[in-house]
Amino acid sequence: MHKFLSKWIFLTFLFATLLSLPNKIDSLLSYTRQRNSRTMASLFSRRWKTIRQWSVIPSSVTSDNDSIHLDNNDSKGEFIKNKEGKNKILFMFQTAKAKENAGHWREAANLFREILSLDHTDAHTHLALARLEAKQERSLWKTISHRNCEVNDNNNRSQARDAFEIGSQQCPESVHIWQAWARYEAESCQDIVLARELFNKALEVEDSNPYVCHSFGLMEKRRGNVKEAKRLWEQGLEKQPTAALVCSLGELFIEEKKLKEARNLYRNYLKQVKGERQITEIYLASAWLEERYFRNSRRAKEIMELAL
Repeated sequence: MHKFLSKWIFLTFLFATLLSLPNKIDSLLSYTRQRNSRTMASLFSRRWKTIRQWSVIPSSVTSDNDSIHLDNNDSKGEFIKNKEGKNKILFMFQTAKAKENAGHWREAANLFREILSLDHTDAHTHLALARLEAKQERSLWKTISHRNCEVNDNNNRSQARDAFEIGSQQCPESVHIWQAWARYEAESCQDIVLARELFNKALEVEDSNPYVCHSFGLMEKRRGNVKEAKRLWEQGLEKQPTAALVCSLGELFIEEKKLKEARNLYRNYLKQVKGERQITEIYLASAWLEERYFRNSRRAKEIMELAL
């Protein structure tokens, strides 16, 4: 009995340590990125100013104050098709992301808008700008006693919502813009009706997208719509299984006391997910199930060894 208790305590400690590792690693990486991001933003800015001086730019393109302008007799479409134009837009995007990571949000937003003035169909930039506007709104809400997605602090329309709307109009086939907008409405604005509509728009573009199905399912589960959440997660698993979908569905089975279904789910999808991190997540969920609910410490230990 003493040996069993010692073994159980050791395994419990091991589980707790392993489960806390990702958070510790993420915290360390976040701290490192914060220290380096300002230096990176400064380097990008200096390099951008240098590139404006020596890079080969079409004669119809002029720049001032870190901005690019095209003469009326030059086609923006021709500029973005040009190799130099593409490289310049890519570098502008990288510079904007570096500024965002360093906390220079206004400068980053201005650069994103500048890119969109050159190429209004750039889905990556539309998404980056909308997410940045949403981040700025959340930061503002922390300083006030209420949130309002209809207007901002200047009593104008929400810039985040406007950015998502414009992005979806210009890039209607971008499943990522629809999903990000849906999450914004669900999590920041608590507009569940609109969020459902937007998630369904994303599924019209890609009916089994795993990230859309997972986010949509989480929202429905939080609302108590368990059957709909299960349907969405199973729909996502049909074409591109991910650890997030497998583990969420497994947790749902456990809550419903369907332990064998959860065990079979983990086993069946271990060979179908891609990437060591995703495989490890399923192994950990499976080991926890064996230890906590089946009281099978030996099997849990074997699974843990496979995960490591």
